[in-house]
Amino acid sequence: MKKPATSFYKTILAVNTGEREAVELGLVVDGAIKAQEKFPVRSQELQVCIANFLAAHNITIPQLKALAVFRSGESLTGSRMGVAAVNTLAWLANIPIIEIDEIGFEAGLKSLTRDELSLSVVKQTLPLS
Repeated sequence: MKKPATSFYKTILAVNTGEREAVELGLVVDGAIKAQEKFPVRSQELQVCIANFLAAHNITIPQLKALAVFRSGESLTGSRMGVAAVNTLAWLANIPIIEIDEIGFEAGLKSLTRDELSLSVVKQTLPLS
């Protein structure tokens, strides 16, 4: 029997930079989607968005147990920037990365809470080209 990602990782930050003019962040805590937000900015402002998003939900980086990243999207450059930022943050915080290849941010977030999907958990990831 497969288990949802949240069985192993209590607090997961999901990052999607695949849209040209938006950054999407989501927070999954204890098996439920606690928050999701779409910022109308480019992926160059991802770090500021992450800091503000986590602060607004009273979460610190050491509380994160995993990061999830969407590896594809309409903007290959944006996806690459998101993957690079997630790889760096995961390395600094010594936490794993969950690769999401779902189409759509909400579907990808839900995939972290469902047990029927098999998710890839890695230490470093690459964007889908």
